[in-house]
Amino acid sequence: MQINQSMRSLFLALFLLILIFASGMPSAFAELKTGMAADVVVGQTDFTSGSDDQGGSAGANTLDNPVGVFSDGTRLIIGVYWQ
Repeated sequence: MQINQSMRSLFLALFLLILIFASGMPSAFAELKTGMAADVVVGQTDFTSGSDDQGGSAGANTLDNPVGVFSDGTRLIIGVYWQ
């Protein structure tokens, strides 16, 4: 998980995807709640899918075990354990 206070964004690396919470996040993130909708999903075709590499072969648009995520405000860098 990375919290970018200057961009007011939260990047959460999960088993098969990255969730990005960006719109209107409070600077202290005190308002994060269970079931809160993310703004962007990376590594899956939608917010409800959950297959390794989207059920196919590894590719530039798939993820399998992301272990870290970083953003400098322009680029998103994702580290993966198994791809």
